[in-house]
Amino acid sequence: MDKQIVISVEPLETRVGILEDGKLQEILIERAQEKTLVGNIYKGVVRNVLPAIQAAFVDIGLGRNGFLHASDITSDAAARCELAGEEVDELAAAPKDLRREPIDTIVHKGQEVIVQVIKEPIGTKGVRLSTNVSLAGRYLVMMPGAPQVGISRRIADAAERRRLRNILRQANPPGDAGFIVRTVAHGAQGEEIQKDVAYLTGLWEGIRRQIPAAPCPSLIHEELNLILRVLRDALTEDVSKITVDSREECGNIERFVDALMPRRTARIIYHGGREHVFDSSGIEKEIEKAHRRKVWLKCGGYLVIDQTEAMVVIDVNSGRCLSKKDIDETILETNLQAAEEAARQIRLRNIGGIIIIDFIDMRARRHQRLIEKAMQQAVRRDKAKTNIFPISPLGILQMTRERVKESLREAVYDACPYCGGGGRVKSAESVSIEAQRLVKLALRGGRRLRRLPVRVRAHPSVCHRLQNEDREAVRELERLYNGEVSVEPRESFHIEEVKLVNARSGRTLRE
Repeated sequence: MDKQIVISVEPLETRVGILEDGKLQEILIERAQEKTLVGNIYKGVVRNVLPAIQAAFVDIGLGRNGFLHASDITSDAAARCELAGEEVDELAAAPKDLRREPIDTIVHKGQEVIVQVIKEPIGTKGVRLSTNVSLAGRYLVMMPGAPQVGISRRIADAAERRRLRNILRQANPPGDAGFIVRTVAHGAQGEEIQKDVAYLTGLWEGIRRQIPAAPCPSLIHEELNLILRVLRDALTEDVSKITVDSREECGNIERFVDALMPRRTARIIYHGGREHVFDSSGIEKEIEKAHRRKVWLKCGGYLVIDQTEAMVVIDVNSGRCLSKKDIDETILETNLQAAEEAARQIRLRNIGGIIIIDFIDMRARRHQRLIEKAMQQAVRRDKAKTNIFPISPLGILQMTRERVKESLREAVYDACPYCGGGGRVKSAESVSIEAQRLVKLALRGGRRLRRLPVRVRAHPSVCHRLQNEDREAVRELERLYNGEVSVEPRESFHIEEVKLVNARSGRTLRE
């Protein structure tokens, strides 16, 4: 696989695109005013303890208090590697039946705590915190206070796992700290891993020395910026090229990569052309497509992706797919392409939580198993933790994906101020009918001695409807209730907004 990293640096925003075989798989965005908080270590103070939900709220100086659950206070070493996107299937001496103590026996209001951000704020929720500090290096994740050793699950070769464990043992790591060997350590030399041990040990010592004198609340350690973090985590031997459109950042990248990977093969290229670096690599077009609801497949089928508050639903449709004579083979081909593209869109859009994929119905269980296997294979390159469940009798595949930060849509878009985020507004016909209803109520309540002049103020499309298609219905109201109805288009009005006033006095009658 040919892998490339493309970086766009602008005054207010930095974006990093990761391409695999020329296809955009991941887009990462960091804005100047909204820097990533995951990995930051703070000295905070407990503001409130809620035994009912086994959680505490901690002030770390961010405006909104962070959320600290009881499960994130215990020394569960396996949870710490999530910061580095690693999954570990075995940890030496890991507690099997970890008992959770009640939150009010662990922390109390006013207590000072050292915490690390493990999840970004999403919506109205503050950051999620943990007292289980972990520090990510190039090849290792250090876990102070948890003297355990684990190997990434993605390193499957048993001989390589033994080799890495022996290297780590020979590096003489501190006795009060544990280490997770990351996926990128596969094939790494002993001196590179030993260098990582020394770097992380020194980093933790520096953090520990700061803690006693640091004010509360305050930032103790800040994680690397987006560019350096991506290079640390994603720069593997299969990366052939790193392209960046900032000369300054190009120099920073060269120095960082030389220190990180002296034997690197990736070329670092400064893009100084007139065309934007994302346009020249086709990334901008792919980002624009990632915001669409409909995604086309090569076979002529398509996906429809809907994000709701509770879950994300992906519907698979055959569309124009007629490449096979046999209907079952056509459905299988469409579903196979849909599984591959759905996995890519989930990663690209950074969709988290519960995900439902409604594949086209397959009669053969053998075909269903092929789709399940294809989906499991497609998500293997995704660093976020995923769980895929068998296809249900209704032909639905259920899966979950770890939600660490907001999705691409949430990062780029605000809810529409016009429709309130619903995606739909009432038609002019519906609002016209509602306006007639208000007119009827106003005229019925008016005096019968003289005609009541009612002026309808509404959006121009509604007023046009009242003056044309619905004119006869308005005249009938005037006749029945001895009224006089006129309209006043208002460009500034929402299409669903209607206001009735007395045409003589200007007094509001209904709205």
